[in-house]
Amino acid sequence: MRKGRMKSSWILNTGLLSFFVFSYLVIACKTMALGYAVSRAMQENEQLRSWNRFYQSRVLMEFSRERIRERVKQLGIPLEDPSNWRVIVIEDSNNSFQETGKAEAATR
Repeated sequence: MRKGRMKSSWILNTGLLSFFVFSYLVIACKTMALGYAVSRAMQENEQLRSWNRFYQSRVLMEFSRERIRERVKQLGIPLEDPSNWRVIVIEDSNNSFQETGKAEAATR
């Protein structure tokens, strides 16, 4: 009777050990697959960031002042340079309204 109990205990221990080893292998393989997926996603993210920096630099080059002037000259569009503009403040000396510090309606 003792041999039968030892045999069933050995089979049970071997079965449990096999289950845990198999579970460990499944978890390890899934972890490795997840790591590869994350690595691939990080590489794709870095590639997209690189393209984004490239396109941002191209947009900034196209909208630079020199490039706009060059393109306007090519298309023959007359364009005034705002740096040559002057601002002249004109005050109306005929205004009889005097400010009292209160909100009042203007009448004619």
